[in-house]
Amino acid sequence: MGHHSPHFHLHLFPRYPGTPTEYAFLQVDEWNGSPTGDAQQIARFVARLRRQLP
Repeated sequence: MGHHSPHFHLHLFPRYPGTPTEYAFLQVDEWNGSPTGDAQQIARFVARLRRQLP
C-alpha cells in the first residue's frame, strides 16, 4: 500500500443543497440530478480548495 512515508490523505465528497437523502455519501454519483461541472468549472473549484487548505 505504500505506507513508507507519512502523508495526509483526504477524500472530498460533494454535498449539494437539496441532495436527496437516499444519495448520501458515496451514492451521490448515482444521483441522475446531481450538479456537474465542465473542465473549467472543476479547475476553478480545485483552485478555491487549494487556497483554503494550508
